[in-house]
Amino acid sequence: GQVLVSVPLSPTSDGTPNAGSLGLGWSGQDSDSDDAVDTEGESNQVHGAYGIEVSDGLSLGYGLTWFDSQQTTDVSDFEQTDGFRHSFGAQMSDGDLTTGAKFFFADGEYDLDGLNPNGSISSGPVLS
Repeated sequence: GQVLVSVPLSPTSDGTPNAGSLGLGWSGQDSDSDDAVDTEGESNQVHGAYGIEVSDGLSLGYGLTWFDSQQTTDVSDFEQTDGFRHSFGAQMSDGDLTTGAKFFFADGEYDLDGLNPNGSISSGPVLS
């Protein structure tokens, strides 16, 4: 499920916020699959974002997501804790065409116990 809210900061009479908009949210899932390796997963994310129109036709934004997730199968256990995803974006419009770009990077710690792609067993925390 998810819960998201966006709040304009200092809205003007035409509805465009002078100081941008702030977004906050939570999303999560709990799943159990009846597949060949009995996959079970759980994740929680907390989101924060800020966006602002800096001029006519140009908007910029930044988002930060904290996440905690784990996935368990018959052959491996994966846990990601205290992960952060930073997202940056820009959107431009000339009235007829709107284009944009977004990039992100993430960091955090994960722990993988189970089979590596080459068939060996791995165990222990790894910094990413």
